[in-house]
Amino acid sequence: IQERAGMPSKLCNFITVSKFSENILRPFLPDNSKFWSIENPIDIPKNEQSTPSDSDVFTFVGRLSEEKGADVLAQAAEGSGVSVRFVGDGDIKDKIIEIAPSAEYLGWVEKDKVKEYIKSSRAVVLPSLWYETQGLVVAEAAALGVASIVSDSCAASEYIVNGETGLLFKSGSVDSLMDKMKLLEGDSDLALELGSNAYEKYWINPPNINSHVKGLVECYKEILSAS
Repeated sequence: IQERAGMPSKLCNFITVSKFSENILRPFLPDNSKFWSIENPIDIPKNEQSTPSDSDVFTFVGRLSEEKGADVLAQAAEGSGVSVRFVGDGDIKDKIIEIAPSAEYLGWVEKDKVKEYIKSSRAVVLPSLWYETQGLVVAEAAALGVASIVSDSCAASEYIVNGETGLLFKSGSVDSLMDKMKLLEGDSDLALELGSNAYEKYWINPPNINSHVKGLVECYKEILSAS
């Protein structure tokens, strides 16, 4: 669309919510573009971190659709025998239930309930097949002390230091995802270590509403002073 319609010649400042999305968009924007990295805010107070080693359930949060990789997770769950719950709904729910009938399907729930499901997880799984723009659920899980297993081709992979704050798997690969899930299922200490590391890293500089507004104000001040 950008290439067909063109961009206004004076439009050269852009706000992105992740470096990943910036890199995808950059080739389609003017050469003199300046990018401002300002993450979307997350509204989670700092509380005592979770203990993912106490749980054996892996949690998916989001729309049940092919582009979100929900069926990839369903196949991995069925193939590995790992306990998985899906929080959300979507157009391939029936297909997923057919693939993994033993998984738990909770539909859409209130925000606070989502947090409770995340807190009581071994790990969160984000198997998205498309780019995403930020992947907020991974950051939300980290804020609660739960690590994530993330597709290596989406923006949420930026939150993961592989083997330290979470695990990356090859996008679209059921076998790769099964390997990561079985690794965490069989190693309680690793699940706790990854969750603790994710928690510590998140709270060093949390993307809350205060940092979000501060970033926006600094961005607009500089743009306006240069105009």
